[in-house]
Amino acid sequence: LGSKMWTNLHWPDLTSAFVLQCYRQIIWTGDRAFLEYAYPKVKQALQFQKRLDQNGDGIADLWGPGCCTYDNHNFPYFGASSFVASMYLAATAAAKEMARLMGDTAYAKEMEQEVALTRKTMEEKLWDEKLGYFLCWRDENAKNWDRSERKHDDRSESCMVAQVAGTWFAHLLNLDELLRPDLVKRALGSIYERDVKPIKYCAANEVWPNGKIAMSWPFYIETYFAANSIYEGKVDEALDMERRFYNAAFEKTGLPWEISLIWGGPDNGEPSWGKWYMTNPCSWYLPMALTGFHYNALKDEMRLAPRFGSELKELKSIPVFMPGFWAAVSAKPGEIEFSVDRMFNGNGFPLRKLILESVSSRILLNGKPVKAESEGPCRDGHAFNVELELKQGDVLTIKG
Repeated sequence: LGSKMWTNLHWPDLTSAFVLQCYRQIIWTGDRAFLEYAYPKVKQALQFQKRLDQNGDGIADLWGPGCCTYDNHNFPYFGASSFVASMYLAATAAAKEMARLMGDTAYAKEMEQEVALTRKTMEEKLWDEKLGYFLCWRDENAKNWDRSERKHDDRSESCMVAQVAGTWFAHLLNLDELLRPDLVKRALGSIYERDVKPIKYCAANEVWPNGKIAMSWPFYIETYFAANSIYEGKVDEALDMERRFYNAAFEKTGLPWEISLIWGGPDNGEPSWGKWYMTNPCSWYLPMALTGFHYNALKDEMRLAPRFGSELKELKSIPVFMPGFWAAVSAKPGEIEFSVDRMFNGNGFPLRKLILESVSSRILLNGKPVKAESEGPCRDGHAFNVELELKQGDVLTIKG
């Protein structure tokens, strides 16, 4: 169980990350054999995390420094954490989809109920209307710690960059809506105003109402804040965060490779720990957010929903890397071009559903019109039923 300050064998957010990575692998590859292999392990992982929920509110309870992947003494989290809760929301939503694929209706229903419980707790107990964001953590059992060396308040009012981390996974994997959209947008707006905008270089992991700032883990922030914000239409804010990180890593310190995980010092502009750390691939999720790309090989489904900003008015050959193919997306308002650059699995891949933002979209394959039947509105726009087989060298064009 580790030392009294380091109990890392019970990090509940890693349980959620495991489930989400399994689901990502399943839908990106269409590997049903892996689904059948991973499914019982996914159920076991979520059962383990649920055991850590001490008061039945749908959120695993934390117990001080070292209890989640924000794992050092600067992050003494207790009770219900918005970060852990939002990750669990995404994981249980993904588990529900896996249960449906396996024909396990009972477990799908159980996960649906778990999503509803955790969402209720987040929106009713962790949301702070006055602050305009979700509390970093709230501990209803704080009094039980009064006679211990970990005596603490019943809440932390810091604005934490990963408070809606799960909604990024939901966008990436096309999961159901996890939280009220207005609260997600307000939370991301508060993060920008408090954790990004006032700091010259790398955005802070936390900022307290009194102005105190924490160190920065920029690669976490790239996904949990920047990519998340792009999906939510806050492109300028996301790119501002990226620009500040770039200025610290390249302009100020001149580090083209082995960029540190942790940044601190004045204005979070000094590299600290973990220059060998394998978090750099987080940056590749930003192009996926900008293109609004989603792919599900089990459903033969693809989404294209590009995002633009006040400066970024056009996308040019943004790369998309999937296990079975590489592609590129170019886009400007009113037109999208999706080109298949390379195939790895067979001669092509089928498409049965396209999710686009406009109901009036016209679809062309290599310049020729494609028959598309409107299925109706969906979370990210409008769904069209098509019958396509995309091969290397094909260009899919969306107009309107």
